[in-house]
Amino acid sequence: MLSFPCCLAYNPSIGEWLLDSRLVGKKLDVRILGTRQTSFHRGRYENNCGFIILQKAPDNLNYSTLVRVGFEESQRSFPIKYLHPQTTTERPPFVANKDVGPISSKIGQRVVIIGPDVEKNTELVGNYGHIVNSGYVLPVGLALVQVYGSGNVNGKWGYFNEESLCRSHEETEVIPRG
Repeated sequence: MLSFPCCLAYNPSIGEWLLDSRLVGKKLDVRILGTRQTSFHRGRYENNCGFIILQKAPDNLNYSTLVRVGFEESQRSFPIKYLHPQTTTERPPFVANKDVGPISSKIGQRVVIIGPDVEKNTELVGNYGHIVNSGYVLPVGLALVQVYGSGNVNGKWGYFNEESLCRSHEETEVIPRG
């Protein structure tokens, strides 16, 4: 029987996760939250999904970055404090609400590692990886991730709580026009 260290005190939901320079240049799927309280963009994009690719490391939570929002990929600027890592398979209009689930349970899902593994190791932060089958029944919210890419971390793997992962969907669908 596998045992895992207790849950980590890692909270990427307040925007601090985006301050890590190792995330620059990565495609990060995000959810916009907290804009209704401040009426930012009049709350119009609240709870919408989108993605970002940071061009440089932000220096504070008020740093604004361009978010491609929704299916149309409307480009809007948001302070990073409103951007939360996407941890579900939701992708309107491609994934119906009834089929939405946690990314940690979707074998093959591409992710970017944004936080420590269950042993509090941060070596793999900023790397792309895929959720892989561990051969064990894992606790809900826990996933085995194998890193891919170049360099000395290629092929390494680790167990990660969902809070340490951000979906990074690879665009493969072709949508017919007209």
